[in-house]
Amino acid sequence: MHTINPAQAKGVMDMRAMIDGLAARYAAMRVAQGADVESFLAVFEAMQCAAQEGDYRTFLDTDLAFHMMIVQMAAIEGLLHVYKTIRKYQISFHRETMREYWPDLNVLFEGHRQIAEAILDGDSNAAEDFAKAHLEAIWYRLAEHNGTNILPGDPLDRACAYIAFHYDEPIHLDMLARKIAGISPGHLARLFREQRGTSFTEYLRDIRLQKAAETLRNTRMPIKRVAKNVGYSDNSRFALHFRRRFGMTPLFYRTTHVR
Repeated sequence: MHTINPAQAKGVMDMRAMIDGLAARYAAMRVAQGADVESFLAVFEAMQCAAQEGDYRTFLDTDLAFHMMIVQMAAIEGLLHVYKTIRKYQISFHRETMREYWPDLNVLFEGHRQIAEAILDGDSNAAEDFAKAHLEAIWYRLAEHNGTNILPGDPLDRACAYIAFHYDEPIHLDMLARKIAGISPGHLARLFREQRGTSFTEYLRDIRLQKAAETLRNTRMPIKRVAKNVGYSDNSRFALHFRRRFGMTPLFYRTTHVR
């Protein structure tokens, strides 16, 4: 297995997250002002095809083109040079490890979809948030595959860290306990009650709803997409849980909390 220096890798990821977030924000602003998106859409669609076909080489090439195009669309002087320097550090590592860390490229592609949709909507806040979250999720995947010295040592902390980066995916207590925390499901359930004062199910639901509320406050993303992006496949259930948590519908919450 390919090994990396955790501190160095995290530092590079933090730099990329800042740059990608800034570029996505300004790219979305340019789109809102009428910038042409035809080339961007073509690259995005090529990336989707590569993911569906499991073509790692093409996916990596289109991934690079996708992010480079966002930086170019941002039109911030000097940013492209900085970005190329950082990507040069990462590119050989990605070529060697992508197949191992992402056996299903569609999972990696979905993070790009969120960024692309926000940019195409001209939603600068959402674009920046998704760009940063995408890099954070990649770092977490690296951490998962490079030893527990990168991840929290406490079983409950590992479980909570996993939830923080995977709340948009189906998460079951048994999998979380055995594969992430390294303890029995019963033991993990007790830790949630004793140390977090809530059940696993309630903790996961609250994380999802808090993220939904943040997205509603900061973006113009359609509510159905907000629900999907925080792990709800059923819009009615999302609306019901949101109202129980915040005392109002998602739409009313947005109208009263918009910035």
